[in-house]
Amino acid sequence: EIVRILDSFTLLTAELTAELTAELTARKKQYEFYRDFLLNFNEDQNEIKWDIIDNIFIMKNGYTPSKANKDFWENGTISWYRMEDIRENGRILSESIQKITPQAVKGGKLIPKNSIIVATTATIGEHALAIADSFLMNQQFTSFTIRELLKDKLDIKFVFYYFFKICEWCKQNTNSSSFPSVDMAKLKKVKFPVPPMEVQREIVHILDSFTSVTEELMAKLTAELTARKKQYEFYRDFLLNFNEDQNEIKWDIIDNIFIMKNGYTPSKANKDFWENGTISWYRMEDIRENGRILSESIQKITPQAVKGGKLIPKNSIIVATTATIGEHALAIADSFLMNQQFTSFTIRELLKDKLDIKFVFYYFFKICEWCKQNTNSSSFPSV
Repeated sequence: EIVRILDSFTLLTAELTAELTAELTARKKQYEFYRDFLLNFNEDQNEIKWDIIDNIFIMKNGYTPSKANKDFWENGTISWYRMEDIRENGRILSESIQKITPQAVKGGKLIPKNSIIVATTATIGEHALAIADSFLMNQQFTSFTIRELLKDKLDIKFVFYYFFKICEWCKQNTNSSSFPSVDMAKLKKVKFPVPPMEVQREIVHILDSFTSVTEELMAKLTAELTARKKQYEFYRDFLLNFNEDQNEIKWDIIDNIFIMKNGYTPSKANKDFWENGTISWYRMEDIRENGRILSESIQKITPQAVKGGKLIPKNSIIVATTATIGEHALAIADSFLMNQQFTSFTIRELLKDKLDIKFVFYYFFKICEWCKQNTNSSSFPSV
């Protein structure tokens, strides 16, 4: 009965979420269309001057001061940006979440206010306008500061908006190493437009207004999504809130109910483990892309990759017990494995007629909350 109610509620919530998400996506595309339209200049427009990025901007790489040196971090006053700043505070950045001390600054040189920062490794292409008086950023970022001779020729908000186009270029022009980064030599030669100042300011005025309206609508839609999620979680937790003094309910420890196994990653160097694989091998990407009921995996392995030939049976729960701790899914592939981030939970044979696997799946939301609260204190937390 609990499964029936939660399945129905899940379906209704998923439909509403899909509807609101589609609306968010449509608004985002509409905004991007008008932004790209306004910033689509041609090199044969006489009133627009062009020059390469290297001639327009001073570029500097970010770095991370030694975490071991407390003098670099305690009572810091200088903004030091990371990707978390963009995720939490958007693309116009004032104060940073973490700060450093003057002792942490190499050569005492900071990046001036009103510079652009761009992620040129890892989450390539994310960018922001930094408006702190002076700042630094970590090694994921490169900063772009307008050269002194051009400061009266370029409106910094226009530069910020045009960097959406530059960042699209960055995403398409990375090196082919195992840790991709932007081809900086090529980036320095990319052309950048300098329209008349009145044109820049008009574009900024339009895009600022459009941004404000779009952000307001997105905030409302996001709030609606959040409210629906909280409502669903309230009813789910209410239905799964059992007391140990309820006579009709039997309790036992997890170790007696489930067979638990840790995941692993077969050697990537051995092609025989991966080419033409037929066995599902789950990663966090599977949950992100396909939700919490997992059939076929994105990546597959071959029988040669399986240690001892032992697979995990269908209808087992997988839980992230390291990294993104507490994420979980019900795996319904006939048999499978998963990477080392996960631990699997398979109902023991003697209890299979006592537990509905979908009930187990729903109850694991409570187990996963416990997991998030019970990690070790090492530099790489795990349950």
